[in-house]
Amino acid sequence: MTTILSVLSGIRRCGKSTILTRLSKIIDSDFLYINFDDIRFSDFSQENFQHIYEIMGELFESDAPVILLLDEIQNIPGWERWLNNLHTFKIKTIVTGSNASVLSSELSTYLTGRHKTIRVHPFSFRENLRYYSIADVNPEFISSTQKGEIIRYLRRYLEEGGFPAVIRSSDISLSEQYLTDIIYRDIVSRFGNREIKELKDLIVYLISNAGRMISYKTLAEITGLKSVSTIKNYLDYLEQAFLLFRIAPLHYSLKATSRASHKIYAGDLSFIQSAGFHLTDDMGQRIENLIFLELLRRYQEVYFYSGSGACDFLVKRNQVIKEAIQVSYSLINQKKSGPGGKRTCRSDGKIQCEKGTHPDF
Repeated sequence: MTTILSVLSGIRRCGKSTILTRLSKIIDSDFLYINFDDIRFSDFSQENFQHIYEIMGELFESDAPVILLLDEIQNIPGWERWLNNLHTFKIKTIVTGSNASVLSSELSTYLTGRHKTIRVHPFSFRENLRYYSIADVNPEFISSTQKGEIIRYLRRYLEEGGFPAVIRSSDISLSEQYLTDIIYRDIVSRFGNREIKELKDLIVYLISNAGRMISYKTLAEITGLKSVSTIKNYLDYLEQAFLLFRIAPLHYSLKATSRASHKIYAGDLSFIQSAGFHLTDDMGQRIENLIFLELLRRYQEVYFYSGSGACDFLVKRNQVIKEAIQVSYSLINQKKSGPGGKRTCRSDGKIQCEKGTHPDF
């Protein structure tokens, strides 16, 4: 039996616990499931790890293979060393967590090369369609009725996002509660933030401006957080909790990339509806955010281009730009794009601009 540690990481309420529950029903082995997000574990300390060994001894034979299923393990101090001990005793373990930093850098310190991380996301639009029993369709043979039905579900998805419980109930207020939980349980309690109002103002501003470039100076002026280093730290916390994501502009200089303004995207489309401030429904913004989340699922390196003939997304693979993607809700009266016209991606991976009837793909 393999002893590799499997880690499921992703934003709260995206389905990690459900995956653990499903695994418990199909694994051909004894298992012990513990949910460390349960309030009864609020005073759990490192000394209590020994009690888990005792419980395993009471429930299972000493030579029986047992799999530990540990939900939201990052809530417990000292969990990294304990997982290392589990590996020493060759106990197969599957854990979940809602913090990117906890489940990457800190794990690597103790379990270098001995764990596998699997990212779990809220439902994609394709998965959303499957939930409504709409099988994959061939776009070349789609009927008008099917097209209309898919567009209807797309509009709904652009508002509700991909959280399973929100989709199941059509209750967008759940997204507001998730946002509150993330702020207080994954950010404030972990990093000890005291400027909670300023943090919330920052989140609302960023979500409201998803898809737009942001500067640290502007964020400091809007939120009242005077320190640029504090702004950067807060953005790190939000990204580690999968609440927001940043992408950098493409520069051939690492120094220029680090200094340039980034673009921000919401970790789920429902946040734009439940927490963003808008005078009108910006469908272009939502679709761009949707495209980003899909690219995030597929690729590791995604950038944007802000120079002449700006482009929304550039996909980098093996040190070469392989795809250039411009997002548009409508091709009529597009003012978003620069003077470069239609954008394509050449075989050498560099962006070129060609004059076309419409400015976007």
